[in-house]
Amino acid sequence: MTDKPYLSPAMLEQRRDRVIDALTEHYARDHLDDAELEKRIDRAYQTTALAELEALTADLPALPDPGAAVAPRPEADFSLAHADEVRDRQFIMAIMGATERRGVWTPARKMEVVALMGGVELDFREARFASGVTQIDALAIMGGIEIRVPPGIRVESSGFGIMGGFEGFDKDPDRRDPSIPTLRINGLALMGAIEVKERLPKESDREAKQRLREERRRLRRRD
Repeated sequence: MTDKPYLSPAMLEQRRDRVIDALTEHYARDHLDDAELEKRIDRAYQTTALAELEALTADLPALPDPGAAVAPRPEADFSLAHADEVRDRQFIMAIMGATERRGVWTPARKMEVVALMGGVELDFREARFASGVTQIDALAIMGGIEIRVPPGIRVESSGFGIMGGFEGFDKDPDRRDPSIPTLRINGLALMGAIEVKERLPKESDREAKQRLREERRRLRRRD
Protein backbone atom coordinates (compact mmCIF):
# COMPACT_ATOMS: atom_id res chain seq x y z
CA MET A 1 0.00 0.00 0.00
CA THR A 2 1.44 3.37 -1.07
CA ASP A 3 1.20 6.18 1.43
CA LYS A 4 -0.47 9.35 0.22
CA PRO A 5 1.94 12.32 0.09
CA TYR A 6 1.61 14.40 3.23
CA LEU A 7 0.92 18.10 2.84
CA SER A 8 0.80 20.47 5.76
CA PRO A 9 -2.30 22.68 5.94
CA ALA A 10 -0.25 25.65 4.69
CA MET A 11 1.15 23.68 1.74
CA LEU A 12 -2.31 22.36 0.87
CA GLU A 13 -3.68 25.91 0.90
CA GLN A 14 -0.90 27.07 -1.44
CA ARG A 15 -1.60 24.18 -3.81
CA ARG A 16 -5.32 24.94 -3.71
CA ASP A 17 -4.66 28.60 -4.59
CA ARG A 18 -2.52 27.56 -7.56
CA VAL A 19 -5.25 25.23 -8.83
CA ILE A 20 -7.91 27.94 -8.51
CA ASP A 21 -5.64 30.42 -10.33
CA ALA A 22 -5.21 27.86 -13.11
CA LEU A 23 -8.95 27.28 -13.33
CA THR A 24 -9.69 30.99 -13.66
CA GLU A 25 -6.99 31.26 -16.33
CA HIS A 26 -8.64 28.41 -18.26
CA TYR A 27 -11.96 30.23 -17.89
CA ALA A 28 -10.42 33.40 -19.33
CA ARG A 29 -9.19 31.35 -22.30
CA ASP A 30 -12.64 29.83 -22.96
CA HIS A 31 -11.63 26.35 -21.81
CA LEU A 32 -14.40 26.38 -19.19
CA ASP A 33 -17.87 27.89 -19.08
CA ASP A 34 -19.38 29.64 -16.06
CA ALA A 35 -21.07 26.55 -14.63
CA GLU A 36 -18.02 24.31 -14.98
CA LEU A 37 -15.74 26.91 -13.42
CA GLU A 38 -18.01 27.27 -10.39
CA LYS A 39 -18.28 23.51 -10.00
CA ARG A 40 -14.52 22.97 -10.08
CA ILE A 41 -13.78 25.84 -7.72
CA ASP A 42 -16.32 24.43 -5.26
CA ARG A 43 -14.56 21.07 -5.43
CA ALA A 44 -11.19 22.73 -4.90
CA TYR A 45 -12.38 24.32 -1.67
CA GLN A 46 -14.03 21.13 -0.44
CA THR A 47 -11.26 18.59 -1.03
CA THR A 48 -8.30 17.95 1.25
CA ALA A 49 -6.64 15.41 -1.08
CA LEU A 50 -3.78 16.41 -3.37
CA ALA A 51 -4.81 13.93 -6.07
CA GLU A 52 -8.31 15.38 -6.21
CA LEU A 53 -6.92 18.90 -6.52
CA GLU A 54 -4.64 17.91 -9.39
CA ALA A 55 -7.49 16.10 -11.13
CA LEU A 56 -9.39 19.39 -11.45
CA THR A 57 -7.00 20.62 -14.16
CA ALA A 58 -5.72 17.30 -15.54
CA ASP A 59 -8.17 17.21 -18.47
CA LEU A 60 -7.54 20.83 -19.54
CA PRO A 61 -5.00 22.09 -22.11
CA ALA A 62 -1.57 23.12 -20.92
CA LEU A 63 -1.29 26.80 -20.03
CA PRO A 64 1.57 28.96 -21.35
CA ASP A 65 4.53 29.68 -19.12
CA PRO A 66 3.36 32.31 -16.60
CA GLY A 67 6.76 33.96 -16.92
CA ALA A 68 6.30 34.55 -20.64
CA ALA A 69 5.91 38.11 -21.83
CA VAL A 70 2.35 39.37 -21.81
CA ALA A 71 1.16 42.24 -23.94
CA PRO A 72 0.38 45.27 -21.78
CA ARG A 73 -3.28 45.98 -21.27
CA PRO A 74 -4.25 49.18 -23.07
CA GLU A 75 -5.19 52.06 -20.82
CA ALA A 76 -8.78 53.22 -20.85
CA ASP A 77 -8.98 56.82 -22.02
CA PHE A 78 -11.36 59.52 -23.14
CA SER A 79 -11.13 63.05 -24.56
CA LEU A 80 -13.03 66.15 -23.51
CA ALA A 81 -14.20 68.79 -25.98
CA HIS A 82 -14.21 72.52 -25.36
CA ALA A 83 -17.61 73.82 -24.30
CA ASP A 84 -18.03 75.93 -27.45
CA GLU A 85 -17.49 72.84 -29.65
CA VAL A 86 -20.44 70.91 -28.22
CA ARG A 87 -23.92 71.28 -29.70
CA ASP A 88 -26.93 71.25 -27.42
CA ARG A 89 -28.95 68.73 -29.47
CA GLN A 90 -28.38 66.18 -32.20
CA PHE A 91 -30.81 63.94 -34.10
CA ILE A 92 -29.66 60.69 -35.73
CA MET A 93 -32.02 58.44 -37.68
CA ALA A 94 -31.90 55.34 -39.87
CA ILE A 95 -35.00 54.35 -41.88
CA MET A 96 -34.63 51.08 -43.77
CA GLY A 97 -30.92 51.79 -43.95
CA ALA A 98 -27.83 52.33 -41.81
CA THR A 99 -26.32 55.32 -40.04
CA GLU A 100 -23.09 55.36 -38.08
CA ARG A 101 -20.87 57.72 -36.12
CA ARG A 102 -17.36 56.58 -35.38
CA GLY A 103 -13.78 57.79 -35.18
CA VAL A 104 -13.06 61.23 -33.75
CA TRP A 105 -16.31 63.14 -33.33
CA THR A 106 -18.08 65.36 -30.81
CA PRO A 107 -21.54 64.21 -29.71
CA ALA A 108 -24.12 66.77 -28.63
CA ARG A 109 -25.12 67.08 -24.99
CA LYS A 110 -28.49 65.53 -25.84
CA MET A 111 -28.91 63.03 -28.67
CA GLU A 112 -32.13 61.59 -30.04
CA VAL A 113 -31.51 58.37 -31.95
CA VAL A 114 -34.13 56.46 -33.97
CA ALA A 115 -33.76 53.22 -35.93
CA LEU A 116 -36.88 52.38 -37.96
CA MET A 117 -36.40 49.10 -39.81
CA GLY A 118 -32.75 50.07 -40.00
CA GLY A 119 -29.58 50.20 -37.96
CA VAL A 120 -27.65 52.88 -36.08
CA GLU A 121 -24.12 52.40 -34.79
CA LEU A 122 -22.68 54.93 -32.34
CA ASP A 123 -19.01 54.36 -31.52
CA PHE A 124 -17.84 56.62 -28.68
CA ARG A 125 -14.37 55.09 -28.24
CA GLU A 126 -12.64 58.06 -29.88
CA ALA A 127 -15.37 60.63 -29.25
CA ARG A 128 -14.65 63.97 -27.61
CA PHE A 129 -17.19 64.31 -24.81
CA ALA A 130 -18.71 67.37 -23.23
CA SER A 131 -17.96 67.70 -19.55
CA GLY A 132 -20.78 66.47 -17.35
CA VAL A 133 -23.61 64.43 -18.83
CA THR A 134 -24.17 63.39 -22.44
CA GLN A 135 -27.69 61.98 -22.80
CA ILE A 136 -28.94 59.57 -25.46
CA ASP A 137 -32.66 58.90 -25.94
CA ALA A 138 -32.80 55.84 -28.20
CA LEU A 139 -35.79 54.29 -29.99
CA ALA A 140 -35.51 51.13 -32.08
CA ILE A 141 -38.62 50.02 -34.00
CA MET A 142 -38.03 46.81 -35.94
CA GLY A 143 -34.41 47.91 -36.10
CA GLY A 144 -31.24 47.98 -34.06
CA ILE A 145 -29.05 50.48 -32.24
CA GLU A 146 -25.55 49.51 -31.11
CA ILE A 147 -23.62 51.81 -28.78
CA ARG A 148 -19.92 51.23 -28.05
CA VAL A 149 -18.38 53.06 -25.10
CA PRO A 150 -14.80 53.23 -23.77
CA PRO A 151 -14.07 51.77 -20.32
CA GLY A 152 -12.95 55.07 -18.81
CA ILE A 153 -16.29 56.91 -18.70
CA ARG A 154 -19.34 56.68 -16.46
CA VAL A 155 -22.29 54.86 -17.99
CA GLU A 156 -25.90 55.03 -16.80
CA SER A 157 -28.41 53.05 -18.81
CA SER A 158 -32.10 52.30 -18.47
CA GLY A 159 -34.63 50.93 -20.90
CA PHE A 160 -36.88 48.05 -21.86
CA GLY A 161 -37.98 46.00 -24.81
CA ILE A 162 -41.46 45.27 -26.12
CA MET A 163 -41.16 42.15 -28.25
CA GLY A 164 -37.54 43.24 -28.47
CA GLY A 165 -34.50 43.65 -26.26
CA PHE A 166 -32.60 46.33 -24.38
CA GLU A 167 -29.15 45.39 -23.07
CA GLY A 168 -27.25 48.02 -21.10
CA PHE A 169 -25.10 48.39 -18.01
CA ASP A 170 -24.09 50.92 -15.37
CA LYS A 171 -20.47 51.68 -14.56
CA ASP A 172 -18.65 54.31 -12.51
CA PRO A 173 -14.85 54.05 -12.81
CA ASP A 174 -14.16 56.57 -10.04
CA ARG A 175 -16.95 58.32 -8.14
CA ARG A 176 -14.48 60.75 -6.62
CA ASP A 177 -13.34 62.17 -9.97
CA PRO A 178 -15.75 64.87 -11.23
CA SER A 179 -13.84 65.26 -14.51
CA ILE A 180 -15.00 61.87 -15.84
CA PRO A 181 -17.84 62.39 -18.36
CA THR A 182 -21.14 60.54 -17.99
CA LEU A 183 -23.01 58.86 -20.84
CA ARG A 184 -26.67 58.48 -19.88
CA ILE A 185 -28.66 56.15 -22.14
CA ASN A 186 -32.45 55.79 -22.14
CA GLY A 187 -33.86 53.26 -24.56
CA LEU A 188 -37.01 51.62 -25.89
CA ALA A 189 -36.82 48.67 -28.27
CA LEU A 190 -40.11 47.84 -30.00
CA MET A 191 -39.66 44.63 -31.97
CA GLY A 192 -36.03 45.70 -32.20
CA ALA A 193 -32.82 45.77 -30.18
CA ILE A 194 -30.66 48.30 -28.34
CA GLU A 195 -27.28 47.13 -27.09
CA VAL A 196 -24.62 49.00 -25.12
CA LYS A 197 -21.12 47.49 -25.23
CA GLU A 198 -17.89 48.45 -23.50
CA ARG A 199 -14.96 48.29 -25.90
CA LEU A 200 -11.39 49.54 -26.03
CA PRO A 201 -10.23 51.28 -29.24
CA LYS A 202 -9.83 48.77 -32.08
CA GLU A 203 -10.90 45.94 -29.76
CA SER A 204 -12.89 43.11 -31.34
CA ASP A 205 -15.82 41.38 -29.66
CA ARG A 206 -13.63 38.32 -28.98
CA GLU A 207 -10.85 40.44 -27.47
CA ALA A 208 -13.39 42.24 -25.30
CA LYS A 209 -14.76 38.93 -24.05
CA GLN A 210 -11.24 37.82 -23.10
CA ARG A 211 -10.52 41.15 -21.35
CA LEU A 212 -13.74 41.07 -19.33
CA ARG A 213 -13.06 37.51 -18.26
CA GLU A 214 -9.57 38.53 -17.16
CA GLU A 215 -11.12 41.33 -15.10
CA ARG A 216 -13.55 38.89 -13.48
CA ARG A 217 -10.64 36.58 -12.73
CA ARG A 218 -8.74 39.37 -10.98
CA LEU A 219 -11.82 40.19 -8.93
CA ARG A 220 -12.20 36.55 -7.91
CA ARG A 221 -8.58 36.44 -6.78
CA ARG A 222 -9.01 39.67 -4.83
CA ASP A 223 -12.07 38.27 -3.05
